[in-house]
Amino acid sequence: MWYNIIKSKGERMMKRLLSRCLRRYGKLIAALALAITTANVNSCCIWINHQPELPDGANNLRKF
Repeated sequence: MWYNIIKSKGERMMKRLLSRCLRRYGKLIAALALAITTANVNSCCIWINHQPELPDGANNLRKF
């Protein structure tokens, strides 16, 4: 019984920590993901036989 109380308190602390981190760094992570996707769209793979598939909306980020 005491194990469930400690576990639920730990889960609440972890959820609180995760939501706090997402609020603080969410915009940074989104901006970084956009920059990486833009760089990936405007370049090609150095290996001839492997060019990974791009997501559907990534073609809107092309510069040419």
